Amino acid sequence: MLIYLERYEEALESCDRAIAIYPDDQEAWIFRGVALQRLGRFKLAYASYEHATSPEQA
Repeated sequence: MLIYLERYEEALESCDRAIAIYPDDQEAWIFRGVALQRLGRFKLAYASYEHATSPEQA
């Protein structure tokens, strides 16, 4: 996975593409948060984590 290769921008793009196709995919939202966090974009990362763990996603 791109996150493990420290290719965070590419990982973010990949997650965004996955979310565009499957907007309820919790894993994509979590990995999006990880990529954003590693890029230092903390507010967006926390929003992604919150989206992944919201009750509507269950």
